[in-house]
Amino acid sequence: MINYSSSLGDKNNSYSVWVFTSVSLGAIVFGKISDIIGRVALIRSSCVAFLLLPVSFNRLDTIHLYAAFIPLILGTALISGCYTACLTELMPTNVRFTGIATCHNFAFAFFGGLTPLLLESLIQNNHASSLAFIPAIVAIPVFITSFYWTDKYNLSLSDEKI
Repeated sequence: MINYSSSLGDKNNSYSVWVFTSVSLGAIVFGKISDIIGRVALIRSSCVAFLLLPVSFNRLDTIHLYAAFIPLILGTALISGCYTACLTELMPTNVRFTGIATCHNFAFAFFGGLTPLLLESLIQNNHASSLAFIPAIVAIPVFITSFYWTDKYNLSLSDEKI
């Protein structure tokens, strides 16, 4: 993010601080909201926010950089607010610890390792605009498959029928 924001003209990294602070505060707020309205609704909302990211990024010539980052901040905060609870609710009680540990660690090892490499490569090859399309492309199958998920936010996790 630091190299990316400096390529957009942010020499003192104030955009990075603003983005990370906004995502952190948003995750707290959306985590509480997910307890009220459910996790799947927030995941679908984040997909819509990510689909707006290429639009806002391509309007950088007419809008402020802070405004261009709003879909990214909103989508990330929505996902961060309900991610852990949603993952917990997906697993039955007898395999919850193993299932969460396996999913979480494999996903972070794979995507956490490849994403910085991919992003830096795109930036160095002057393809910075393609960075806005990656979350939008990933959001499409997530949005479609979310209609097949059962929202379990109001059920007891100790119930074996989950």
